[in-house]
Amino acid sequence: MKKHLFTFIFTSLTLLGFSQITITNANIAPAGVTIIQANDTIPDSSIVPGDAGANQSWNFAALSNDSFDTLYTELPDWTPYADSFPSANYAIKQMSSTDTNYIFCTKNDDFFASLGYVGSMDEIGVMAIYLEPQEVLIDFPMEYGNQRSESFYYDKTIGSTIPGIDSIRFKNSTEKTVTVDAWGDVTLPSGTYNSLRTKTIEMEYDSSWILMAGNWTLVAADTIPSISYDWFTNEIDPGFVLLSMYYNDNVVSDVSYLYSATVGIQHQNKLSAIISPNPVQGIATLQLSENIKGEVKLYNQTGIVVKTMAVNGSTVTLNMESLPAGIYIAVVIDKTNNTQSFTGKIVKR
Repeated sequence: MKKHLFTFIFTSLTLLGFSQITITNANIAPAGVTIIQANDTIPDSSIVPGDAGANQSWNFAALSNDSFDTLYTELPDWTPYADSFPSANYAIKQMSSTDTNYIFCTKNDDFFASLGYVGSMDEIGVMAIYLEPQEVLIDFPMEYGNQRSESFYYDKTIGSTIPGIDSIRFKNSTEKTVTVDAWGDVTLPSGTYNSLRTKTIEMEYDSSWILMAGNWTLVAADTIPSISYDWFTNEIDPGFVLLSMYYNDNVVSDVSYLYSATVGIQHQNKLSAIISPNPVQGIATLQLSENIKGEVKLYNQTGIVVKTMAVNGSTVTLNMESLPAGIYIAVVIDKTNNTQSFTGKIVKR
């Protein structure tokens, strides 16, 4: 999950050249940014990490979008779980088609770190996980050649509803080394950017235990090695991570990258909607669960707004006849309370 936490905001830029850059706290998206992140789960053969070193060039224009996640940068008080992380000053809400998770962070001029998260576990429900010590995600300033090694863990025990089992315990420890191993220009479907690249090598030790009749018994244990790469830029204001890539057993297994973003809008998710027909050839209807006064923005696959339509009620007609075939994201904004309430995918044939 955490590797999907860092794809932030897009703006169109014309670049005149490439050079080494530095990432600082000022480059992190503030609270109130909405990020739509695309995931390529079967990357093209041209999508590979490439070499380390200075003045590299990476071309990832062939990335596709098999699914989308929506990320919201928030203040902890905007979340339902602020009391669980009283020292946090920053939070990230991650929404997929099946789950909603919250990551609580410390952000200052020295580092950006994760204190833990609140998420849902299968058959257990929502639970808070506390990292000891915090996991440093970025040391500031981030520069070419930097390296950091750290270890952290969590140890969580919960009561059991299974007959004969009193408690269940989850233990996880991670050893991690991060190296800023390259700089150069990186090309995404949205454009080309000056970038720094980090290589992260992790070894994760995971185990589960049950308490029965006063004795703890190990029921599962796993050792999980992983390698990942992340590309960062300071040319997008605000924001920092453009792309995250998993590279295990010399195979790129998954890539998450910037799709689009909206700045300065608070978030509500009580609004739901149905888009039909979907896929669509010409005209679709967006039926909202309640009346709003605002607008709908359609984003194309490169994160450009291609159509904006006014909303005054609960039904919106989406005329897509003039748009080329592809995947579009519909974002509904309620201007009476400045909230973004719904994000949905539309396929145009």
